[in-house]
Amino acid sequence: MRRHGEHLRLHILATMMAVPLWYYYAIIRLMPPKIRELIKQLENAGFVNRGGKGGHRNFRHAKGINITISGKTGGDAKPYQVIETNRAIKLVNPAGW
Repeated sequence: MRRHGEHLRLHILATMMAVPLWYYYAIIRLMPPKIRELIKQLENAGFVNRGGKGGHRNFRHAKGINITISGKTGGDAKPYQVIETNRAIKLVNPAGW
């Protein structure tokens, strides 16, 4: 079950990145990654975990890009988390994405 407004949020992110919306849904529905995989991707891209409160982790890159990942490390990532993580990594390293 999708949260209210999640489709709109995905649509806005997809249009910003000039990628069709169906592409994101196709990738995420196959098998959602775990939160720990998103964290590993962020750390490999140069993000530093600045801690957080509860189940939230705040990551910051030297270029000033911030992203918050919430959830247990063994839990499945939500579609918006996957998209925001990919967007942040692409902003940091557009050529190597």
